[in-house]
Amino acid sequence: MSVKSPKLPSIKKKKPPKDNAQAEVLNTLGLEAFLTTPLDPASLLDISTWTLEKQAPLEPKDLPNAFLQRLWLFSQDARSPCCKPLHDVLNNSNNSPEEIRNGFKEESQCAVNPLDLVTAVFMSANTFLQQEMTVRMLQCQFAVPLVLPNKDPEEASRFLLWPLRGAVTQWRSHFPENNRKVYGGDLASTYMPVVSCVRLGHSVVSKSQVLNNVIGGLGSSCDTFIHRVMDGGQLSRRLSNGLVEIGWYLPTGDPVRDIFPVPVVISNSVVMPVNMKNASAFYVKRLQPWWFSVGIFGRKKNKFLHLASIWHTSSY
Repeated sequence: MSVKSPKLPSIKKKKPPKDNAQAEVLNTLGLEAFLTTPLDPASLLDISTWTLEKQAPLEPKDLPNAFLQRLWLFSQDARSPCCKPLHDVLNNSNNSPEEIRNGFKEESQCAVNPLDLVTAVFMSANTFLQQEMTVRMLQCQFAVPLVLPNKDPEEASRFLLWPLRGAVTQWRSHFPENNRKVYGGDLASTYMPVVSCVRLGHSVVSKSQVLNNVIGGLGSSCDTFIHRVMDGGQLSRRLSNGLVEIGWYLPTGDPVRDIFPVPVVISNSVVMPVNMKNASAFYVKRLQPWWFSVGIFGRKKNKFLHLASIWHTSSY
């Protein structure tokens, strides 16, 4: 009598991602484990925000905690990806706080691009922590992610509209017939015009720096959008390709100071994925009008610019 052994279910192995640069960044920052068990607001209990003294990150794995700690203290250098070696910290232990800050800028080393740091923390956080980070980033006048790229370049990106619901702000009307009354609302559902900005090709002009000057005016010290002149901005982006970040311009009611009479959403695309037709259709159809920073580009980007003009014409 023969007994047939039961067939075991076949286990299909997942294909490893073609580009391991994304996994390397997460591994460098010590966040690879949080892709399966995301960070939540309770994880902030392990981060001390009771002291105003900033502890310099000693290695790249300290950067996510340093980012959250500085963000909760509303520090303008929250997105800094710089680490300071331990021996430099010990040597400067007897120096004054001002000397320590100056020495940190001179001797620190940037581990990743600051956009990769922000993208990695948002990838590793659940929706509730993403909402808390979004609120605080907007209070610091930082741009926040709207479209978050996936760890696997072949997978679809995530649209982070829900975390914006907690971001509530106020602005003043610019028109005398409304007596310049104060308006308010959450930034996710309030109707505002959108200006989408994309760079095609290589250009010596920093698109993000231009946008910062538009939002804050020339000579403004606030960097809403991360640009190449910032610490670590010269490093290549390995995780944030395809990221779309947004910032807001909110009028104060003063016609002399205000650039726009109404609130405006500014969308900044980080490396347009021109080889993805669906993504290109989303950018062109949903984020209008457009502002292109055009440099020297090849045939693919030229084709995308042609498609953009077709989609733009057909939408009216």
